[in-house]
Parts: sequence; structure tokens; C-alpha cells
Amino acid sequence: MAEVNVPQHVGIIMDGNGRWAKKRGLPRSFGHKQGAAVFKKTINWARELGVKCVTFYAFSTENWKRPADEVEGIMNLLRQYIKNYGGRDEITRAARELAREAASGEISPDGITEDSIEKLLYTAEMPPLDMIIRPSGEQRLSNFLIWQAAYAEFVF
Repeated sequence: MAEVNVPQHVGIIMDGNGRWAKKRGLPRSFGHKQGAAVFKKTINWARELGVKCVTFYAFSTENWKRPADEVEGIMNLLRQYIKNYGGRDEITRAARELAREAASGEISPDGITEDSIEKLLYTAEMPPLDMIIRPSGEQRLSNFLIWQAAYAEFVF
């Protein structure tokens, strides 16, 4: 039997839900509810396959520009599952922390390395990112795990 290489850490950009609903003549909020149901199924599927860590991206800091009623509906769903996130914000937060440490003399500027940055990212305790899945077909990261994606495989 062939050995199956199961990724240890998969990132999933959960998008296209509003467009999916709109194509079917349904309110965008219905698409977001369907996306939340898929979220639960995906977690179970990953567990069955042996994936150790799945990071979901459902709402970026840029999504605040959407209509207020849509943002409110998404926020109500997200409160049940996850924290808000933005990749640039994550890296900026890590850089600020390293700058504070350098300013206080805890580290020297030359002591700032890739490892010291990675230790301050939200994924610090997780295995390296192996794969990013974007089911909508869009071929961009949209500010999701932009540091961690350096060596990840992409599936669109």
C-alpha cells in the first residue's frame, strides 16, 4: 500500500459564500451560514485524515468595508468560532514587540531573526504551514498567513 503524505498544518481561506448564495438568488447571509456549516464538516474531515492543525480565514481586516448588515451577520457567526485576523497586522504586531525589546535592551537589533519573528506570530506553537486551500477559485492570499505561506502548497 502506498504511503499517504498527510499535511500537518492546512490553511483554508473560507470565501465565496456570499457569491455562492447570490448566484442562487439567495441572500448573501444565507451563503455565510452555509459556510459556517462547512467549517464544522471540514474540522471533522481534517481530524479523520490526521491533519494536526487547520487555520481558517473567514474575515480579514479589509472586510470591514462591506455593508454594515453583512458585516454584522458575519460577526455573529464568527463569535461562535474564531478571532478576527489580518496577516499584515500580525507581522506588524510582531515587529512592534521586537522593537520594544530592542529599545529596552532585551535584544540587539542584530538579534532580530526569522526565528524571533516566527516566535511572535499567532501560529508560533503550530507546525509549519504545508498547504493553503482557497475553494472560491480566487488565486491570491488576501492577507492570510502571508509570512507562513512562504513554502506552502496552494490549492485553488
